[in-house]
This record gives sequence, structure tokens and C-alpha cells, in this order.
Amino acid sequence: NWRRAWGWFVDGALCGHLYLHGGLMTAAKHRVSMGMGVHRDHRRQGGGAALLVAAIEWSKDQPDIDWIDLGVFEGNAPAEAMYRKFGFEEMGRKRDRFRVDGNSLDNISMSLFVG
Repeated sequence: NWRRAWGWFVDGALCGHLYLHGGLMTAAKHRVSMGMGVHRDHRRQGGGAALLVAAIEWSKDQPDIDWIDLGVFEGNAPAEAMYRKFGFEEMGRKRDRFRVDGNSLDNISMSLFVG
């Protein structure tokens, strides 16, 4: 169970972050989970892409990591497009995973092979 994090700073302020974490099971150590966020005022400025490049390159250098897994909200087309641009593929959906402002949202599971 470990975490590794990167931050994107603009004028000393944290504007975006990305983290990877590994699980507790030895049988699953070849897969890591990813989460990221970019402050709404700083989206579409290259920070998210820079964070992804750093995390993917770091992961490729780790001999035990073969896959990066993530989840993205249904309807977040810009994020989904960015992940696809970097080679992530949709692996499935969890229906009604989140409810935001009374709306049901699916979680789209995506993965990238880095091994």
C-alpha cells in the first residue's frame, strides 16, 4: 500500500494534482490506481497532460507496474478525450456509481498498459 503524487503549480499555487497508489495484495501489485484533478480555472492549459506524462513515464520505469487504472465520470468528455489521447482504453462502466445534484452518473473504468 503506497502512494506517489505529483503537483502542478502556477505562481506558487497548487492548480492540479495526480496520484498513483498500489494495493495491499501481492497478486495485484502489477496494477496501480490513478486519480487526478485540475482546478477549474486552470483546465485546458496543459497541466493535466504534463501530470499524465510524468506519471506514465515514472510508471514505465517501475519493473512491477504493468497497468494504470482510473475512473472518470460519465459526461466528462474533455477528461475522457485526454485519457484516450494518452492511450487509455475503456474497460467497463459502473452504472449509477455517483449521484451529483440529484443526477445519476456512471463511472467509466479506463486502463493503460505501461509494462
